[in-house]
Amino acid sequence: MIIGDVRGKGLDAVRLASIVLGSYRHVAFERADLRAIVADLDRAVARSVGDEDFVTAALIEERGGTLTIVNCGHPAPLLLRRGRLGHEALQTFGGSGFLQDYPLEQYVRDSKIDTLYEGTTAIQSLDLVFRKIVKDQGKALLVVAGEIQQFLEAEGGNGQLKLERVALGKALTEAQQILGIFTGWLGEAQGGDPEAVYKVGLNSRRFLLALGDIVVGWLLQRQAEVALKALAGEVSAADKSFYEGKVAAAKFFAHEILPRVGADRRIVESTTLDAMQLSEDAF
Repeated sequence: MIIGDVRGKGLDAVRLASIVLGSYRHVAFERADLRAIVADLDRAVARSVGDEDFVTAALIEERGGTLTIVNCGHPAPLLLRRGRLGHEALQTFGGSGFLQDYPLEQYVRDSKIDTLYEGTTAIQSLDLVFRKIVKDQGKALLVVAGEIQQFLEAEGGNGQLKLERVALGKALTEAQQILGIFTGWLGEAQGGDPEAVYKVGLNSRRFLLALGDIVVGWLLQRQAEVALKALAGEVSAADKSFYEGKVAAAKFFAHEILPRVGADRRIVESTTLDAMQLSEDAF
């Protein structure tokens, strides 16, 4: 398999992509080694491109249960666990820092540099606040908040998740308070103080991440509730460990992560425009 991208747009990009694919389909049947295929592709592309053109690609082969990747120009592939790369896992190695002893350091570096390249978290947070909530009058958010509230009001887990539900409910309330502060700032902007909208922009990313934590905490507690019901019956040793892990994850998240929403709310409340009013020379 080949995954790639070519520089440019339009017919020039189509022509270059055709050269790569045509060369790949030709040599892939003749070469047994991915590195040899890459060498042939490189020669084919070099003959057909200008000084500013380039192609990035990853060639992948599965053989006998082993996955081999030859990476040409892409960031290193990341191994994700349940869709997330935990940069704090680097702490496991006792302060070794960014050394070459462990592959994790490269994964963490690549993961962080991606956010610097794109800045999409901030963009998505602005979309959340100004389009999904303000423009759409928060319809989707109200639905999700309603489902979380119904979960909180329902008795589940035989009382074993009581403290965790309290933590989730508190985080939800504090997120709603943050949104209320945003609404006040937007009202000030409409009332003749346009710079008040900057305060929303300064905190939109914080609000996005807080909502994410609340949704994750809610889903973990739903899983824990299912796990507790299963543990009340007869389960195998392996399943018992699995379900106990679900309960432990929900409790850990409720006590270690959800309280951060309260800190975010206090930060939002103390927002000033000092950073926005600095002259460019100050930077």
